[in-house]
Amino acid sequence: MMSWLKPKTWWQASLLWGTVMFVYYLIRDGMDGKLTIARTAKDFLVWESGGLAFGILLTAVLSLIYHRNLFRGFPDRKGGR
Repeated sequence: MMSWLKPKTWWQASLLWGTVMFVYYLIRDGMDGKLTIARTAKDFLVWESGGLAFGILLTAVLSLIYHRNLFRGFPDRKGGR
């Protein structure tokens, strides 16, 4: 059931993390009574762009370390190591 949420690449995983953090801060601000359009827009820009930037940097570094293009997806574990 949750297989549609499984990210295929590192940058997609980081973008998903940024989205979860945005929703967390949105709910937290709503419960504290501080929810405004400006705060929501700021949190969206910070968490979504931060998650995407972190994912791209992480993928680039891991691609260099493993000598593989990890932007296309996680390496398969079929047939050996």
